[in-house]
Amino acid sequence: MNGTSIYFVGTPDEIAHHALPLMEPLSQSQFSPRIVSPRQVVQVAKPGDVAVFYSEHFERFRAAIDELKKQSVATLYMIDGVLEWRNAWENKPDEIACPHTMRPVLCHKVACIGENQARMISSWGNQGKVEIVGVPRFDRYRHPVKARRCESFASVDNETPLKVLVVTAKTPAFTEDQMQTVQRSLLDLKKFAQDSASNVVFQWRLTAGLDDFLGVNGGVEDLTGGELYDQLQTVDAVIATPSTTVIEAMLAGRPTAVLNYHVCPTYLNPAWQINGPEQIAAVVRELRQPAEAKLHYQRHVLEQTLLRAESATDRMVELITAMAQTATEQSAIGEPLTFDRPLLERPRATTVPLNHSVLFPDDEAFENSDVVQLQALLSNARRHIGHLDQRIDTLEAELSEAHEIFTQINSHPVAGPIVRLRERILKVLSADSNKQRRCQTASANSDSVPD
Repeated sequence: MNGTSIYFVGTPDEIAHHALPLMEPLSQSQFSPRIVSPRQVVQVAKPGDVAVFYSEHFERFRAAIDELKKQSVATLYMIDGVLEWRNAWENKPDEIACPHTMRPVLCHKVACIGENQARMISSWGNQGKVEIVGVPRFDRYRHPVKARRCESFASVDNETPLKVLVVTAKTPAFTEDQMQTVQRSLLDLKKFAQDSASNVVFQWRLTAGLDDFLGVNGGVEDLTGGELYDQLQTVDAVIATPSTTVIEAMLAGRPTAVLNYHVCPTYLNPAWQINGPEQIAAVVRELRQPAEAKLHYQRHVLEQTLLRAESATDRMVELITAMAQTATEQSAIGEPLTFDRPLLERPRATTVPLNHSVLFPDDEAFENSDVVQLQALLSNARRHIGHLDQRIDTLEAELSEAHEIFTQINSHPVAGPIVRLRERILKVLSADSNKQRRCQTASANSDSVPD
């Protein structure tokens, strides 16, 4: 769309890694994409342009959004990660970030990473603003080689050291109490690693000076995700504090546990959680040889959390294009910008298929995948069941007939008393026989006891 500019709002350090996957596709769509500061975008954006924000937390962004909407510039909040309870609801009183960010979203539209997030943000008063897009920078995991890694997990035998990457969020805590809790959880992990040095190797990727606090090598220099992408290929499993790293570790095909000692709800419910020191050993043991049922559940969580059946880059470009077109048309006739309908088709539903032969290895019925053989076995099983049903019907009829005969005998004036007397005699004889056996057993036991 010639003449329309797309602005990614923030400093290059803040937004470049979010914007980079979109620069070339937007340029090919005849847009002019560029990175500008919140102050600059208000000065250069014109009606019909689109401003893309990676954050609404801080006043510099919130003020710019308000001004751009007055100027008929379309605004889009591009969420790049997971929601986190403490960030949303437990910020410290003097926090410079707005305490009610996303409640509601200020931008005209909000691009969510997946189905679960879209439902939550809609519940915060954003009905009509939500579009499900995914995370463009995670499209690199759609490469066929990487995609195969995402679907296969290899257990690590007990003789080989398990390589575990321990990662903290870019902002691991929002209050002093929270930071102390994070520190305590990492100290517990470090102690476990020292006690299990022969079969577990921890690699640390810590933020906010936690590497210095812990006395380990593993401070993070690159917060754009480039180093993490490479590092995930070298480890067997991941333990991470609540963060987008959890999603990326799942994408990389690694059994992933969330380290969360905080007593608060979670928007992401993983297959493995560590909520206290007593759980560390058991979780690490499962990460070494993860149960297929939990791996299946992890794949399910990933599908519900992150849209990955379609290209997030393509959907983001489509959304920005639709917003630019709508903004251009409405501003041309002097109407205030409104986006009161969905601009993207709802993504197609995806499910994680069950591999029954792996989930139920002890059931030989799931070993055969030949359709014709299975059809023959099914036909034979149905015939056998039919024969059994006929036999059951015959036996039930004979039993009913015998019961009727017994009822007649029991009520007969002569035969009835004889039958009942016989039953009483048999009971007495049976009881006497049992008593004799008990006495013989007791005598044998007493004879076997030495003097």
